[in-house]
Amino acid sequence: MTNNIKLLYYKDLVARGYGSKATIWRKVKAGQLPKPIDCGGRPAWPESVLIEWLDSKIRQTAEAS
Repeated sequence: MTNNIKLLYYKDLVARGYGSKATIWRKVKAGQLPKPIDCGGRPAWPESVLIEWLDSKIRQTAEAS
């Protein structure tokens, strides 16, 4: 069985509207984005982790309404 894990790098997050590289790092430090994993010396985010994280934020917002 093959695991198809899609990794997203800074350029991918910037293209998806998460902000600049500096903004993304500030968001990670502030807990507004999940921490990246080390992928050969480069920070990367598994796409599934970002999706789960965003889903949880959407649920929290909906519950607070």
